[in-house]
Amino acid sequence: MTEQFDVFLCHNSKDKPLVEKIADQLILRGLNPWLDKASLAGGDQFMIEIQKAIANSKSAVIFFGNNGVGNWQKQEIGVCYSRSINAINEGFKVIPVLLPGVTEVPKDQLFSTCK
Repeated sequence: MTEQFDVFLCHNSKDKPLVEKIADQLILRGLNPWLDKASLAGGDQFMIEIQKAIANSKSAVIFFGNNGVGNWQKQEIGVCYSRSINAINEGFKVIPVLLPGVTEVPKDQLFSTCK
């Protein structure tokens, strides 16, 4: 059986220390987050595993930090928004979260992946 996740945590790897702390708090509250560091194993085909994780998540949080949007994160964002459009009846939500010190979602991320 495929593991189900409450939330997929999409972030720039440079923001990982803060996102890990957030993941720990989610776990303490009884949620099952997907975080690459905890969920990927050596030899995994990253993009395939990430797509599976997004497909098996109830929601996604996209973290925007001072480090900008990472290369992998850009791809994850596209998959998350595609799933939200295709899974409207399933209630899959994409939630942008600004990390401390960030005042707005980067302009190039406002619906730019929904083509």
